[in-house]
Amino acid sequence: MDAMCYTTAELEKLHLELYDILREILRVCDTLGIKCFIQGGSAIGAFYEKGILPWDDDIDVGMLRLDFERFLREAPALMKPKYFLQWIGSEEHFPQTMAKVRKTGTEFRQHYFRNVPMHHGIFVDVMPYDKVPDNKILQSLHRSFLRFLSLCMLNQEVWGWKFFKESAVDRPATHRFMTALGVYAVSSLFSRKTIFRFYSIVSAMFNRYNMHYYNQAKEFRDHISVKSLENLQLVPFGPLQVYVPDDLETYLRHHYPNLRRTIPKDEQVSHGPDVLIFSTDFPDNVFI
Repeated sequence: MDAMCYTTAELEKLHLELYDILREILRVCDTLGIKCFIQGGSAIGAFYEKGILPWDDDIDVGMLRLDFERFLREAPALMKPKYFLQWIGSEEHFPQTMAKVRKTGTEFRQHYFRNVPMHHGIFVDVMPYDKVPDNKILQSLHRSFLRFLSLCMLNQEVWGWKFFKESAVDRPATHRFMTALGVYAVSSLFSRKTIFRFYSIVSAMFNRYNMHYYNQAKEFRDHISVKSLENLQLVPFGPLQVYVPDDLETYLRHHYPNLRRTIPKDEQVSHGPDVLIFSTDFPDNVFI
């Protein structure tokens, strides 16, 4: 499914669910004294629309590493029963290095993960941010190694190549044989939780140093200056108030060089679920 497959009514209802989940995240963060911030496409929405972009179907929340790890430890005891904090520590089959807050009683079943035995509720992504090296070569090596480890976690659950074992995706990759070999070897030797622990250590290894940027360390462009995250600003976001990096436009133009308010439909990327079920908090459940 792409963004055009949603009706306006479906997107409006999905946005209500997303704001509801975000409200719970903000409540828990306030209780814990954690400042989370929105980033990525959600930050574009805050900049131009003061809310979720009209065609968008998710919200992306960032936290500094220590806040993220505290959130993982302490948030489950504080969350209301209808919300579930999903990460490798709460679901053994969860194949990603970030976390999600899912809403029980809903379903947002993405095609790629459709057969993974885990909670598939509507979600808000929660992502850790770490300092990255200023040196471009070191930064590239750091990022490449983290991307490899994240592939190992993902492919333990959803094997995406044609080599070594049966693929779990519709169009398995037939290139990057040596990468597939390395992922297969590491995935065979170590548990997903062990790989996640190693990933977290490597991702955070530069946090003690005087670097200039934070990032989701395995990503290429999502840099936010240390100064911007030390001076978060409150802005309206739909019915809520959220933190964004200081000098928001500078961050957005770094991450999205072609930033503009009107996005052509062929560039409106969405998660495209196979199944979408809304909660009874809002009337008229919708199935896609």
